[in-house]
Amino acid sequence: MDIARSLKETSSPVNSISFCPARHTAEAFGTNYGLHVVSGEDPSLALLRSVAPQQHKLCSELLHTSLPKNSDAMRDILPQINGFVHTVIEAYNRHRVLIIRPDDVWLAILTQFCFFVNGNAEALRSAFVAHEGKQELVVVSGGNRYTMDPAYMAHQMTELMQEHITDASLREWIMPNFTTTTAVDRSISAIVMMGTMKEYFSYAFGLCCGIPKVTLEGEKSDWEEILRRLERLKKYGIQTTSWYHLLRPIISRFVAAYDNPTSPENLEFWNKVAHRSGGGSGPTWLSGWITAFCVFDEQGRWKGNRFSEVQCGDTDTKKSGDAKVDCVSEDMQGNDDDSDLSRLNADEFYSDSESTPHLTLDGFSYPRINCSDIPCGYAYVDVKLDDNGSPFDTMFVAGSVGSQMCCTEKTRTKLLPNGTRRRDTVRPLPAWWYFIKG
Repeated sequence: MDIARSLKETSSPVNSISFCPARHTAEAFGTNYGLHVVSGEDPSLALLRSVAPQQHKLCSELLHTSLPKNSDAMRDILPQINGFVHTVIEAYNRHRVLIIRPDDVWLAILTQFCFFVNGNAEALRSAFVAHEGKQELVVVSGGNRYTMDPAYMAHQMTELMQEHITDASLREWIMPNFTTTTAVDRSISAIVMMGTMKEYFSYAFGLCCGIPKVTLEGEKSDWEEILRRLERLKKYGIQTTSWYHLLRPIISRFVAAYDNPTSPENLEFWNKVAHRSGGGSGPTWLSGWITAFCVFDEQGRWKGNRFSEVQCGDTDTKKSGDAKVDCVSEDMQGNDDDSDLSRLNADEFYSDSESTPHLTLDGFSYPRINCSDIPCGYAYVDVKLDDNGSPFDTMFVAGSVGSQMCCTEKTRTKLLPNGTRRRDTVRPLPAWWYFIKG
């Protein structure tokens, strides 16, 4: 997404649809909402500090980022550890207008897939590479660390990776190519691909010099393309096959919305996006279809519903910390043929000991997630940088990292008492950073 464009008033593009799931009007953000920057702090680093504190601690010098560096351009950003999930929840709970692009949803899927692969790297190794251990890949470019284009080099790295990956179509599957896709989206997906494969490769750069209104951007064919790409998830075992069955009903309804956006079925679907329960002295739980984008934690562990022991086998199952089953089979070889798993129904997938599901779509129930366990929406990866003979340990951080607050076409002329424009709309914010580790 072009940050400069997104910071302007937002109107619905020609190739988009809009509908109103709820009858209430949109509520504007207060003047105290936005990115809080310490005096003298680079605002892009303030966002990194807010959403990725552990990676921020490693940053000794920011070299490049997709974000603008002046505070005025960054003031309408609401930091979110998971830009897509928390933006949708913000819109649902606080009555904001919501804008979603195919790229936002696809990035949310990619970061979850990244966690899954890294958490099950050895079981999945033969699905992606033929070598043992890590193979170092080096991309060389001109300039120095201040004039280099790390986003372009990340693209080059994915092309080099593809030469060493057994699945010839993996890069094409990962990289977005929707009508809404921007250069920033492609760069972020390239970096996330590097992060997804970081258990198989090491990388080096060389330099010798409840929502009032929803707008789905893009064309219907973009969302149909995501639907097509989901089929690959059935290649990697029971976890990703189950994940496929959670994602497909959601994306199918995104597609159907283009034919009848104001249908009762579509509006009802969007009113089931998220629900919070609990709280007080106990945990706060998140349910609704948004949890399909939270089924893997940052270690790649399955956080969805408990699998049937018949599917996992007694020796392959283990209970995770929240009493759900991690089922990682040894036969995750990335086979092209549809396995029997893809034809199972929910009763055959999951344990019958599950409590009454909070939401079921197309026969599959959606998990309930502890709100404190919502995974981050970004990936990170180390890169060795040789700047004309001077070595540096560097890091990429990329993903969905915030909610972009903006104005709709109808509210662009409406001013708050202090003279600022009425911000009542949110959209996920993708971004990347490249820095020297300290």
